[in-house]
Order: sequence, then C-alpha cells, then structure tokens
Amino acid sequence: MRKTQLTLEFLAMTIAILLVLLTISIVASAYYYKELNIKRDEEIRKIGIKIKQEISMASISHEGYVHVFQLPANILGKQYNITSIGEQGVIKILTDKGEYYYKTPIFNGSIIKGENTIRKTEKGVIINE
Repeated sequence: MRKTQLTLEFLAMTIAILLVLLTISIVASAYYYKELNIKRDEEIRKIGIKIKQEISMASISHEGYVHVFQLPANILGKQYNITSIGEQGVIKILTDKGEYYYKTPIFNGSIIKGENTIRKTEKGVIINE
C-alpha cells in the first residue's frame, strides 16, 4: 500500500511539474513572437522612412544629384515586396503581416531590394532608370 501511494504521489508531482514547465514555455513563446513582430514592424518602418528620405533629399537637391542606397533582401528572415507608385508619390511595402504605405514626393522609376540609384534631372527624381 505504501509503495502504491508513493508511486501515485510521484506521478502527480511529475505531471504538475510538466504542466508548469509547459505553461512557462507557452508564455515565453508568445512573448518572443510578440517581440519579434514588434521588431519586424520597426524594421519595415525604418525601410519606409529611408526610402522616403532618399526621395525627399533628391527632390530638393540640385539637378545632377546622384546617390546610391541599399535595401535589405529580407526583414528578419522574412520576404517582403516593394511597390512604387511614383507618379502618385506612394511606396507600398507588402509583408506576410500586411501592407504599409508611405507618402513620398513624386518620382519616376521603381525601387528594388538591393542597390538603388536615385538621381535628380531636369525631368525630376528618377530611381533605377
């Protein structure tokens, strides 16, 4: 009788400890993914602002201005797409989490991941053309 009681108590404690560990791991995992999403949103925002600043700088610069800037191939290991609607002055960054829009000065051309060349000519701001 005593061995049976000890075995049941041991099993009950083991199950309780496993449940506590499982709960802790679930909470830690949820926190990690929340922080990862916050960091990814911040990186997307930085990319959008960088593009906007590059176009704004070119639009107020003198004719002949040329600058090369880089955009990352992915954001924290996740793919993204950039769509530019230059004639309307809008940049759209599309990720698996949603779409992010940034208003820019009007420009011609398209923005790509990797190296981008922006220049100011008599026709206005031109990117990668």
